[in-house]
Amino acid sequence: MLCNINMLIMEGFKFIPNDAIYVESACASEYVVDRRLDFYRDIFEHRNMRFVYLPEVMRYAMPNVEFDERALYDAVIKQSGLEIDGRGFIIVEEDGTLSFLDFNDSLEVTFDDIIEPFSDIFGFTNKVEERNICYPEKLKDDSGEELSKSKRLRIARPSFESICCSFVFSEPEDEIEELTAQVATAIERLKQLGVDYATILNMVKGEPKLSRMVVTEMGRIILPDYNEMEIEMRPTAKALYLLYLKHADGIAFKDLPDYKNELMKIYTKVSNLSDGDAQREAVEALVNPLQNTINVACSRVKEAFVSRFNNDLADYYVISGKRGEAKKIKLNRGLVDLRCTW
Repeated sequence: MLCNINMLIMEGFKFIPNDAIYVESACASEYVVDRRLDFYRDIFEHRNMRFVYLPEVMRYAMPNVEFDERALYDAVIKQSGLEIDGRGFIIVEEDGTLSFLDFNDSLEVTFDDIIEPFSDIFGFTNKVEERNICYPEKLKDDSGEELSKSKRLRIARPSFESICCSFVFSEPEDEIEELTAQVATAIERLKQLGVDYATILNMVKGEPKLSRMVVTEMGRIILPDYNEMEIEMRPTAKALYLLYLKHADGIAFKDLPDYKNELMKIYTKVSNLSDGDAQREAVEALVNPLQNTINVACSRVKEAFVSRFNNDLADYYVISGKRGEAKKIKLNRGLVDLRCTW
């Protein structure tokens, strides 16, 4: 069903202090915001603010409800009482007052306003003369008059992203060479001490950032921390995956016949087959150790994740394990929100 956005907004939406809420009016120019969500989160986080992307919030809070993004933005803009023509952020001040930060039209900002969000990241102050920062010596206003950097700068079509790209933060080459040499020396010493290469490689790569997994009441597999990514699978592969997701300790392939009834219950929900005999036949083939169906299903599970991100990351989400031992999904179950009850 289609969600009544206006009713939802009036009943449940609140403007929380220190929020930066992305909105866009109907006349906003095309801009792919959802590919840059992490960027905006980081920028506002360094301003001690929370970035709110309304479609993401809606999809996570109500995964089974369809909604119109245009109506969602219109309802929030209307409730804010602000005159918004374009795209940008509704800024909620600490005292609850609202303002609009537009990055589609021209916006006046001071040099300090530009530098401040990045000071924690790059470790510099607004005394640019003391740092190796490349920037235009002078800018001109609309009348052609040159402005010094101490005056207010007029930035055409700004966004936090374009502001970031307006400056070149150069790395000292000698420091890079020194750090590279230190890393090479450390790796060589670890090898001499008997540390295997795979362990060293894991040290260098570091721990990946894993997304939570939400399995909705209808069996959709959503990774909310990867921009609400949905993992789609064929019914047989999905039924097998959900079975293993429910059993954190894993299941050996040879023991799958013991889980046939549970697997049948899951497959009935995710399958597009209405024929009971066809459903039973599919499950029988899946748990039959003499057939290759189980290996094919596992391969399709892996393909579903690898097609969306790299092998190292997918390894945490797929069904894996040594031959003859219990197969399992490595993902910490604290990251799993299993909402389906079947």
